[in-house]
Amino acid sequence: MRSVASRLFPAIAAGCFSLFLVTSTTANAGEMLFDEDEVFQDSSFNNQPSLKDQPAEPRYEGVLPGGWIVTANTAYADVILDYDENITTKAIDQLIFRKNGLIGTNKIYISGLLKGSYLGEWTDTDGAFPILTRFPNHSGTSAHRFFIDNAALAITATPADWLTLFAQIEYHEVRFDSQDELQLRKVYATLGDLNRSPLYLTFGRKTINFGDFDLYSPFSQNINNHFFRAESDGVIAEMGFVNKNLHLTATAITGGRHLRTADTAEDDQINNFALDGEVFIPVREGTILKLGGGYLHGTIYNHTLPHHPGPEIDCPVTPGASGVPKCRGRNAAYDMRAELISPMFDLMAEYTATIDPWPATGQKLEAFTVQGRYKTAIRDYKTHFSLSYSFSDIGPFSTGGPGSPVFDSIEQWVGGMEVFINPNFSFGIEYSHNTGFAPLVNITSTAQDAEADQIVIGGRIVF
Repeated sequence: MRSVASRLFPAIAAGCFSLFLVTSTTANAGEMLFDEDEVFQDSSFNNQPSLKDQPAEPRYEGVLPGGWIVTANTAYADVILDYDENITTKAIDQLIFRKNGLIGTNKIYISGLLKGSYLGEWTDTDGAFPILTRFPNHSGTSAHRFFIDNAALAITATPADWLTLFAQIEYHEVRFDSQDELQLRKVYATLGDLNRSPLYLTFGRKTINFGDFDLYSPFSQNINNHFFRAESDGVIAEMGFVNKNLHLTATAITGGRHLRTADTAEDDQINNFALDGEVFIPVREGTILKLGGGYLHGTIYNHTLPHHPGPEIDCPVTPGASGVPKCRGRNAAYDMRAELISPMFDLMAEYTATIDPWPATGQKLEAFTVQGRYKTAIRDYKTHFSLSYSFSDIGPFSTGGPGSPVFDSIEQWVGGMEVFINPNFSFGIEYSHNTGFAPLVNITSTAQDAEADQIVIGGRIVF
């Protein structure tokens, strides 16, 4: 088994070479950051989130007449409802849209998204389907299904320049057993106006601002996202600072088990928190280098039973034994990443790990992703080609005696293409290869040497 560190060197070397190629090109992507009188690059014309691409002309603003109180904005919906990029920074994105005048005051915006696909999976190990976008609950050595990957409906209200209200309902066809198909995943209020002050406060339920976890591939999550993206299951308070070159956030989190990743043993206390920061460095005209880091004080990787979701867990001290309840301690996590954003190429590397060993495995859980994206056009339709590599060294673990399934490591390669037909519709195709199998839910059946291949074909509609 190779560690994450042993895999970083070729990835870093390839990244440095790609950085040289990208920064050797000249292009003008427009303003990416803002001063007092500048516009922050917050979205693009054809389904691209903030800071990722150059906007086309003209800016695609409202779908309905501007004088209407209830209206829609496709460019805004494309960013705010995107499951794949700007995952942790939606509140900041909304403030930037408002600063740039693309979201007005005294308006109600209705936004919607639907993403569906065909999935084919083939594995050499019975029941081991390790695609990371869904729960591997199939049997046999092949599976074929149609899925509604994501469906969401959101309302944004702007009753004042300094107040943004947001609620998002999501439909999940594949979910944890304890969850409903229809969920109110996000509901929060943001106090802030970047035209007056770089400070803001967000209060409510949302993705916790820790890490980046963006995906360049059209469908599949990377392994960092799979293990470490933090979703709140209650009210949190996020305080932030946003200016031309710097984003800083601090989040106070209620204790107990949250929807994903965040966890402390003590409920009914504000005893968990997250810190995150990003700095934006102009490399040359049209090219930005984004460096970031984050810290989450309490994670789910704090007990001996390897089970990702759910409420408070009673678990044995030793895997396979019985008896001692509530053996959850505290195990923090940290994140480091770098991303180069240019008109033709995007490159990103991210490393996330726990501070202490995971009691279930006896070693730290760590994940590493490196990914790249080439932006071009086919017959005047904007097209992205992406390649992603993810690896996680989970560590040794056995649910029984000698010969029982064990953890080791999981590895993923993903290649994808996405074509943007118009601001409302895109379609994509993706191939992925996975080595190793460790399911997200109740991890008691693993396949250390499983090899699997997946094909995903689907489309995305947004308004």
